[in-house]
Amino acid sequence: MIANARQLRIQTDPLKSEPATVTANGPWLLYPEHNVPGEVSAAYGPEVTKEMLPSDFGWDLFQKCVPGRNFSVIYNVTQPVLVPFIVKRSSANFKDATIIVAPSGGGMALTYEDDGIKAARWLNALGISAFILKYRVPRRQGTDVQLQDSQRAISLVRYHADKFGLNSSRIGWMGFSCGAFLATQVSHEPTRSYADLDAADGLSYKPDFALTLYGGGHVEVAPGTAPMFMAIAKDDPCVAADSVTEYFNKLVEACAWPNLAKLFLEKAILGMH
Repeated sequence: MIANARQLRIQTDPLKSEPATVTANGPWLLYPEHNVPGEVSAAYGPEVTKEMLPSDFGWDLFQKCVPGRNFSVIYNVTQPVLVPFIVKRSSANFKDATIIVAPSGGGMALTYEDDGIKAARWLNALGISAFILKYRVPRRQGTDVQLQDSQRAISLVRYHADKFGLNSSRIGWMGFSCGAFLATQVSHEPTRSYADLDAADGLSYKPDFALTLYGGGHVEVAPGTAPMFMAIAKDDPCVAADSVTEYFNKLVEACAWPNLAKLFLEKAILGMH
């Protein structure tokens, strides 16, 4: 009876169960199938990739941020995934660091091509593996599912890193706009925002370094935050440059970093060009 009870305890302990098998070609389901925390898929339409039109949700915001430009965006993500762009260990410029790329989209859609694929390919050219995070959009009321997806993504990549010759202590985050805010949020959040699902959730959900591109800083700053690079245009029409400066100064004071870098671009840019 005691032995059976011990076995039952092991079987029901989420940190004893293994995440699903993954490959270098992906995509990787972020959560065990049918176990996406806080998700009510029926409340949203099917996932769709399309050119944004004036009648579409988010058009006004996008035109404010980048006037006169159109985008291909993804709407209604209810099954978040990581899309791997892994550099082969045999490559001459292979580096064991990896970066999770979080596209922009104002929390309502994902600019997957401009801030996802282009960024991942640029990193690959430097020998750095990348994972594009298709986090859930639009934002949900009452549950911060985008924070959940961010935390899970880092833990999952950390869990599987060794399989691909990647260093589990060199996992970074590159976020654009909303994805940049997620970088600051996941760096400072003191607790995991969902119940542990499997052994991956026994590993840290915080990045080892982060790059935030035209995104605002988090309200709270925690000592011990990993090194962070910030870029923002002085004339950014959507994110106040002063808010990033304020965040930068808070980090310098709280973390006492000796080699922080910041960059204020003279003209606003969007995506990797």
